[in-house]
Amino acid sequence: MKNELKELKLVHSELKALNEKGYVEGYASVFGSVDSVGDTIDPTAYNNILGSMPKMFFNHDTFGVPIGKWTEMSVDDKGLKVKGLLNLELEDAQKIYSAIKFGSLNGLSVHLMFTDDDIEVNKKDGTRLIKNVVRMPEISIVGIPCEQKAQLTSYKSFETISSVRDLEKALRDLGASQKESMTLISQAKKIFASQSDSDKENLDLKDISARLSRINSLMETK
Repeated sequence: MKNELKELKLVHSELKALNEKGYVEGYASVFGSVDSVGDTIDPTAYNNILGSMPKMFFNHDTFGVPIGKWTEMSVDDKGLKVKGLLNLELEDAQKIYSAIKFGSLNGLSVHLMFTDDDIEVNKKDGTRLIKNVVRMPEISIVGIPCEQKAQLTSYKSFETISSVRDLEKALRDLGASQKESMTLISQAKKIFASQSDSDKENLDLKDISARLSRINSLMETK
């Protein structure tokens, strides 16, 4: 007989606003990382629910009106990646989107349902490996994340950078500290200074943006 469904809300911090107004994307769940409540998600845990789309709420307020809708959901080597659209006709959604762009709101939280048969408990430390998710009713945008390995990235495109100050702000929006930002800028200057004259002529902002995006990817995996 199948066990009764259990519920769990796992909170992560991987959300960004895209250039298209109202659109957001990020990682709602990260594989291979033990969060603050002692849970780890197996890379195959979401395989059986990828065909259904969860609701979008704020802070798991499932009695309220959804603030938007999730439009895409997929799994890669890093985790569960989602893309959605906030309903900017709603006043609450406008405030939430503004906070995401500002950088003060950066959390995603998955509402998972599973049975005892779907988890494996480590008897040594009590941590749990969630091997299979039976249902995921909703994914919420939340204010306080408990998973710190996935960092919020800024809505601001690197293509808008026109000064060192813009660059530093963009890096800070990506979750870098002031010290990390200055270190990255210093390293970027050294890299660009080492280019030949012919290379420098072809070094435009898009190229710089691509390089910084690669730097950000490295930061997220540290």
